Amino acid sequence: MANSRIRLQPLATFLNPNREVYVGWDEGLQTYYAQVFDGQDEQGEDRLTVDVGNGLGDVTYPGGVITALRPYAEITDDLGELLNVSRVSTTPTYTDLRPDSRRYQQEQYAQSGLNRLYRPDGFVTTLTRDDVAPVLGEHGWASSGIKATETGHTETYRRGDQELTLAWTWPDQDYDTERMLSPIHLDGQRHGVDKREELSSLLAEGSPDPQVLTPGSEERVDELLTGIFTDDEAQNHDRRFDAGPDESWFDDPPSDDEGFHSGLGT
Repeated sequence: MANSRIRLQPLATFLNPNREVYVGWDEGLQTYYAQVFDGQDEQGEDRLTVDVGNGLGDVTYPGGVITALRPYAEITDDLGELLNVSRVSTTPTYTDLRPDSRRYQQEQYAQSGLNRLYRPDGFVTTLTRDDVAPVLGEHGWASSGIKATETGHTETYRRGDQELTLAWTWPDQDYDTERMLSPIHLDGQRHGVDKREELSSLLAEGSPDPQVLTPGSEERVDELLTGIFTDDEAQNHDRRFDAGPDESWFDDPPSDDEGFHSGLGT
């Protein structure tokens, strides 16, 4: 286990513009802690309005520090879970939940990019209805059912004893047409598909290739993920962080040139 530190969004900042609120796990003292700083006094010393968990084993459950901070900070729904996870982490962690921080904005930007690509039923492909319908007809697949899902619908097709299930996402703010999701389900097996040629090859075979994800699918995922983190908009984000004196013991975030990989291949 290791130390953790979570920076929270203060309440009533117009009354306390210099307020800083932190919560986390102190490995040395084996306690959760909560601190509220309200600037400095005339001698340059920190004004510590709240200081909970400064003794050995003082607070051993997240609710103890969360309750202490409710009058001073916004408490997110997942704060208790974050504290539990940080307690068992083997490396020091720092999480910034203030919307005005660069770290928070960068994390939200990255998550937004991932949300464009992933849905609960799979990965958003380039294939539209116009791409898929001719392939199904060409290889003798007939529709046998449709079912609504959280973010779209699934369609079932049959060809003799074979069964095929395709998941689709509805048009939304990211895509102006329906997009097929990958993987598809063919006779109980999952297959990664992103190109029309891959779909046609797979559906033309009497017995499907048992490979779950193709190299082509993996390459496509990597290209899209790389596109998110090298987008022109991302380049406008300042990747540097201004670490305060009590944040210097945390590792720097990974640099852009370390690259991203889907990890879907073998």
